[in-house]
Amino acid sequence: MIFHAIDPATGAAADPAQAPAVMFLAPEFCDWWAMAPLAAQLPQGHVAVLATWDGLGECGDKTFSAVVDEAKAVVAWTEKHVPSGLAALVGCGLGGQVAIEALCESRGCARRLFVADVLCEPVPGAAASARLNGWSWGLMGGPKQVGRGLIGQVESNSGQGAKLLATIRKRRRYLASSMDGFGIPRGYIDSFARTVATTSRDNVAAMSRAVEEWRIPQDIGCISAPAVVATCTLTSAPYRTSGQALARAIGGAQALACHDLSRNELCLRFPARAMESIAGLLAQPSRP
Repeated sequence: MIFHAIDPATGAAADPAQAPAVMFLAPEFCDWWAMAPLAAQLPQGHVAVLATWDGLGECGDKTFSAVVDEAKAVVAWTEKHVPSGLAALVGCGLGGQVAIEALCESRGCARRLFVADVLCEPVPGAAASARLNGWSWGLMGGPKQVGRGLIGQVESNSGQGAKLLATIRKRRRYLASSMDGFGIPRGYIDSFARTVATTSRDNVAAMSRAVEEWRIPQDIGCISAPAVVATCTLTSAPYRTSGQALARAIGGAQALACHDLSRNELCLRFPARAMESIAGLLAQPSRP
């Protein structure tokens, strides 16, 4: 994983040890840019830490292996750069799974926890990974992927890379129109297309499988940090029941039912509104 510590007001590099640092962990198949609008809403005086998953974007030459491995990378970075611990871990989807595993790995990693739309129960009627993998692969434009030699053209939106991005956007037209209807900036759709176009099918399958097969850790009871578990009431049943199970498993966690805030809308559609809940969590005193 690669981590970027920034001043959320300016986007300039910042020292995460000099101010309360909040790490934002994106949903599956999304790079750091997906959390940038939410991070930009942090209260003044905080540092935002944005992360890139192994196997995606600038870490595209890496292999995504497991949720626990990404969590260990989060803990290792934090111990090196923020030895006193993060002010909070904020994770959506896969990011929420990793955030929970990181706190199970090291209770001192973060003093607060906010997770949204975290799956921890089986998806009915689907073999392991089949449903999510099929959905995500179709969403990403089908079987054609970008060779490593074309990545530069994809990043610059030129030549064959531009043609491939256009094809992916055409195949994803239904999603793009839906996102436009939600008021999500088209630039983020393009960023998503660039990220997934350079993701190998093996990493797509590995990430899909990891998300669907993740279950609540046996030692989740060790998490004593103030926590919020948010779930969109309009999302599918496995996510709703997963949120309820997580809130029960984390002692004292606040269960937050969001009528119209899914994991992607938390990041992109209503970042200021979503930050109201996160800022409230940041204002709470941390537990020893």
